[in-house]
Amino acid sequence: MPRLCALTGSLTAIVGTAFVAAATLAVPRDHATIQAAVDAAVDGDTIEVAPGVYGGPGNVAVSVRHKTIAIRAAAGPGTVTIDCEGSPAFSFCAPFTESESVLAGFVIRGAGGGAAVDVFAQLAIEDCTIEGGDFACIDVRSLGAPGTLTSTLRMARTSVRGSRRTGIRSERASVLLSRCEIRDHRCAGLWGGEATFHVEDSRIVENGMEGVVGIWCTIRLSRTVVARNGSDGVRVHGLHVVDIAGSLLAANDGDGYHVLCDVDGCVNIFARTTIRGSTIADHRGAGISIVPPPRLDRFESAISGTIISANQDGAISAGDMPLPLAISYSAIDAELPWPGDGNIAGDPLFAGAAPRNGEIDEYRLDEGSPCIDAGSSADTVGSDLSGNPRRCGRRADIGALERCDSTTQSFRRGEVNGDGRHDISDAVALLEYLFRGTAEVACRDAADVDDSGTLGLADAIALLDFLFRSGRPPHPPFDECGPDASDDTLDCVALGACA
Repeated sequence: MPRLCALTGSLTAIVGTAFVAAATLAVPRDHATIQAAVDAAVDGDTIEVAPGVYGGPGNVAVSVRHKTIAIRAAAGPGTVTIDCEGSPAFSFCAPFTESESVLAGFVIRGAGGGAAVDVFAQLAIEDCTIEGGDFACIDVRSLGAPGTLTSTLRMARTSVRGSRRTGIRSERASVLLSRCEIRDHRCAGLWGGEATFHVEDSRIVENGMEGVVGIWCTIRLSRTVVARNGSDGVRVHGLHVVDIAGSLLAANDGDGYHVLCDVDGCVNIFARTTIRGSTIADHRGAGISIVPPPRLDRFESAISGTIISANQDGAISAGDMPLPLAISYSAIDAELPWPGDGNIAGDPLFAGAAPRNGEIDEYRLDEGSPCIDAGSSADTVGSDLSGNPRRCGRRADIGALERCDSTTQSFRRGEVNGDGRHDISDAVALLEYLFRGTAEVACRDAADVDDSGTLGLADAIALLDFLFRSGRPPHPPFDECGPDASDDTLDCVALGACA
């Protein structure tokens, strides 16, 4: 027992010491410069920088080496500006560690001398504006052997703009972007070599060359706009895995999506492209261009729920070689529908008249569009580019934007009589409708308690079980009004309390 107590005391002392060691260092109150605070910090510390404009030695070219710390604007986003005057801003070097440093709330302007931010570490950048850089605005690299991912950049709510070359460059590293904007770079917005890009709810626009370039990369775009770039929207070389979901590729000066296999060793490799629930339109080149070498026999491409329209060099260009293009529930410029389930041809009837310029509102579906309720629920990714439910009617719409208006069928499942409550009167109304024909059920989706796509006694039993025996609640939408996420033939002509 004494040994156990002694061991417990020792552990408590160690944990307590570690907890105390995580300190907050203030600039300029505790340390005159950011670099001085970084040099004094240990793993887990936070540096808070007071509002103001900082520059000169100690506040630019700040080096964070072999430690993981947080550097934050003390008063919140946009209150601290780093005026680089042609120098880099920050370098984070902590390879082979799983801990993550944080850079949050800064405006970095006038960076040069390579990259504004160099990353050889695990780094989160949040709520920043980063401008400049001679080579890249942010350069993320790994120091490990080829094929390893030892550096990761996780970035949220950040604008990256105005590099003299590339916006974010990643070499054998992983980049995860959420609600970011990458724009106004002289070359590509994103460039990767043997890298991974996961991009969601972001904009990659008005860059001098491609929006995204990947060489032997994995690229995933979700609810992202790639528009008005000076060359292709997305361009991949060699081995690749690409998933574009719920995104808009529009008004780029080259192709919307271009696959080029022209690098050494690009023979008999595995390459896969998936495009679903997206819109690819108004490019000076083709909507999709795939240029494989003769021996590329492991290429897979699946396109579903996607509009490919108004591209000057046609919808899909694949040279003279037939490709295994599996296309379904899509609207493609052609006289006849493309072979495959649910495909349609002709004008998708965008709300914006040509010439369009890559703005989201231009690609909403106009009333009477053949793409409304013509997609597949399997192609959806939660919400569309505007935050609307990704299914507002009986089925998902084709394209990146769902048409949700005053006719949207919104309801609460189990609220059969539309009085705004879930109670026994709903079960009674359903039973009378099923067996006596004396009650009217205007929203049959609401009466489909088990979401089976048909109405029957099982729905009434499930509702009563929920009301009186604490059984499973009705399937969504239940707590709040919303559209039906299931593909069935039931309708909802009256919205009741959800009107």
